[in-house]
Amino acid sequence: MPKGYDANVSYLDDHELVSSFGTVRSNFESGDASLYRACEWGQIRRSHDTEVGGRVVGKRAAVGSQAILVPPTSSAVHPQDLAGRPVAVNFHRGSHYLALQALEGFLPREEIKVVHIGGPQQRFEALRDGVVPAAALMEPWITVAQKQGYQILTEAFYVGSEIASPEVDTDTYDALNRAVVKAVRKLQEDPYPYLHHLIGEVPPEIDAELKPSDFPRWRLRFVDPAPYPEDQFRRTFDWMRSWNLINEDGSTYNSLVDNLLPFAALMLVSGTLAERWGRGRVLRAALAAFVVATALCAAAPTMELFLTARALQGATNAFTTPLLVAAISDLVAGARPAKALSWFAAAQAAGQGLSPLFSGVGAALDWRLAFLVPGLCGLLLVCFPPSRSATLRATTARASWRSLANRQLALACAVSFLAYLAAVGLTVLAVLRLNDRFALGPVGIGLAASAFGIAGIAAAPPTGRLLRTRGPRYTGLVTDVAMVVGLLCAALGTSLPVVVAGIVLVGAAVTGLRSATNALAVTSAPENRGGAASLALSAQFFGGAVAATVWLPVYHALGDRGFALVAVVPVLSAVVLTLTGAVGGRSANPAARDLTAVPPRGR
Repeated sequence: MPKGYDANVSYLDDHELVSSFGTVRSNFESGDASLYRACEWGQIRRSHDTEVGGRVVGKRAAVGSQAILVPPTSSAVHPQDLAGRPVAVNFHRGSHYLALQALEGFLPREEIKVVHIGGPQQRFEALRDGVVPAAALMEPWITVAQKQGYQILTEAFYVGSEIASPEVDTDTYDALNRAVVKAVRKLQEDPYPYLHHLIGEVPPEIDAELKPSDFPRWRLRFVDPAPYPEDQFRRTFDWMRSWNLINEDGSTYNSLVDNLLPFAALMLVSGTLAERWGRGRVLRAALAAFVVATALCAAAPTMELFLTARALQGATNAFTTPLLVAAISDLVAGARPAKALSWFAAAQAAGQGLSPLFSGVGAALDWRLAFLVPGLCGLLLVCFPPSRSATLRATTARASWRSLANRQLALACAVSFLAYLAAVGLTVLAVLRLNDRFALGPVGIGLAASAFGIAGIAAAPPTGRLLRTRGPRYTGLVTDVAMVVGLLCAALGTSLPVVVAGIVLVGAAVTGLRSATNALAVTSAPENRGGAASLALSAQFFGGAVAATVWLPVYHALGDRGFALVAVVPVLSAVVLTLTGAVGGRSANPAARDLTAVPPRGR
């Protein structure tokens, strides 16, 4: 990036015309550099755009600041005075993103105008020469400008992060961080002996007398490098998407997407394999692996290890959930399976709805605490696993792949996919709307989202009765209607109670749909209940995995109307259930296991 501003080159106002790696040859993409530090937002965008496998590996030590300044003669005295006026930034760098975040606290988004000038010296010179009325600057240019009478309208500090290429191994990165920590200690003690590095960026013709004592101490902040926590990534990534600063292609570290895709793919086969290997031993092994994976997530020193541990968590779940559905169906007799399946669905809804509350509160203290509750729950289950009798199969027949090819299971998979496409759409978009419309923070959003899980628990008794008396198809139709109403309330409600009521309705509806699809699945293949349950659950999680990719662009393009379009999905589900007629029948009660029979070997 050339330092001087060329007055013959007009500025750009479309960030898509500028590469996130800059307008000149990128040392990182060309392989000349393997690691570099920059602003948090830009690094997320670069890890998305990279062609050499670059990934964000941690937070940097330097805590930067950017200020929006105006010339001494400017009539602007506060950020509101910049409505509709161009502010010079460097697209896909800290000045770009911080200017947007700083100004949107004072102005509607449509009145914020940022334009690409280039690096900090170019922006200062464009401001000095009257090309732009305001510019976002960082040190040393904030101090240079203030010395010459320029006025700060707003200033903020921001997080930086580090992006590394795949050849940077853990040992190398750890060694670099040890050196950085030593440097941080020296800078925290006294940064002034090192400010000649900043001063050297300013040409003498702009300020020949710049000296270390000109810099205020409070603006020079340095902290130890640290991992980049998931909750912070999610918040930043969602904000970037809301400004269309990153493509909507599912390239997200959001656990809802990254962890569900391998989970869903593995579930295509996990249920049948587990039925063949033995439910008890598979459940015990999967629970132990989940505890190990959760501990690795909390202790992971690098992003690569963290993502690997998250994938392992998903893999362990693929071998537990379908077996639990199958075991419930084999264990209980008479009218009890409908009630048991509805309570199991309620427990799933509770976990989905309450996890943001526990994780949000824990992560507010330390990102590693987000894994405390699931880790403790997993450890408890390892110490007190299901009994041998609870995991026995009702049949001695070998679990067959062929038995899974039937219309009833296909119906269960279709409804399951649609249910989660809508339900996860609600959980993703409700978070954005609660923040955008009602300015709720992480704890407030977590409390509102917890209504989803609470409603799921409360819906278990009526769902069980409905499933027992009217069957899974009718239960699915009723809960699809409830989901439509809930989605419209959450999407279009003008008051917080109405939105929360919508979340409650959807939470209750999800319990009904889970119960209905599980009942359809396990009764479709009695000799391979685990395999049938895992196929239906795989469809469910595939629906959840694509939900963010499907609905976020719609929401950002159409706002509340885009959110409301999610209600089309349960309508489609109801149409599928209606057109299938008697498929699935009225019975949700599979034949119970004869507990007096000799148990099959190896189970």
